[in-house]
Amino acid sequence: MMYTKRYSIIIKDENALNILGKYEELIIKEDQVSFVHKVLFELYAAQYIFKLLFMHKQDNETFEKNACDVFANVISSVEILGYIKFLIKHEERICNKDYIEQLNNNFYYMIKKGMVCSFSGLDNMFDRMSNIFYSVWHLVSYANKNYYGGFQLYNSEENSKYLSFLIDAFNRVYFNRKYLDFSYTDITYFKLWRCNLINVNFTNAKLQKVSFLGSCLNYSNFENADMSYCNLDSVSLRYANMRNVNLLGANVSYCMISEESLKYFLPYKDTLKGLDNLIIFKESGEVSKYAQYRVELCTR
Repeated sequence: MMYTKRYSIIIKDENALNILGKYEELIIKEDQVSFVHKVLFELYAAQYIFKLLFMHKQDNETFEKNACDVFANVISSVEILGYIKFLIKHEERICNKDYIEQLNNNFYYMIKKGMVCSFSGLDNMFDRMSNIFYSVWHLVSYANKNYYGGFQLYNSEENSKYLSFLIDAFNRVYFNRKYLDFSYTDITYFKLWRCNLINVNFTNAKLQKVSFLGSCLNYSNFENADMSYCNLDSVSLRYANMRNVNLLGANVSYCMISEESLKYFLPYKDTLKGLDNLIIFKESGEVSKYAQYRVELCTR
């Protein structure tokens, strides 16, 4: 039923029908078996995925195949996300350190093998990768945030490259429809160059020394984030929420911000690099660099 995306199946085996007849969640009409409500179908699907992928040790080859089959074959991966969260929240063993470690190791393995791989001959490559990334990232970040206060992404050149690629693939499929949540996530030292990070939630995130060189961060939420010593060279931050952000020592050369956001940059002006080249989109519709903007303020 999960693979065919149908909510009923035909079963001819009389013994099987007798066994299934004991379950109140099911409707059995002649040989046709279905769930009383779609919610119950999704709940069972969530349980299946949860137990298949994260409750048992998997060897690498089997895990990769399971991950792609379950998450990438468009079997309501986004719709069942809420039910997976519900199951995690009520699993006593989630508080077990070994379990969280296994979950995180699985995520890193999927980044390297299960998500960024060659889907040759498939038109829906970006759809498949986005479905995997969206579901698994939320699963991992949700569990870590709820029980350990946040999630620290292991920094490496490889992980930076893959994460940038996956975010871009996600936005290509879900642009302005679904949002990525990186709140309370530690991605210190990552290189997210020329990456599409529109509408991402970075509240309370640790972003020290992250290089966003040439990336688009419009409408993203950075409230209470630590962006000290970040590289924001040629980054677009228009309409981003910069409230209470730590910008100590950040490189803001040719960074584009709104006039409203300038007040969050000024407390750090003595430490900011390239401040004179900060590009400000004024409320009047005009654009000017900070050096020019400062002169205009003095002459008013």
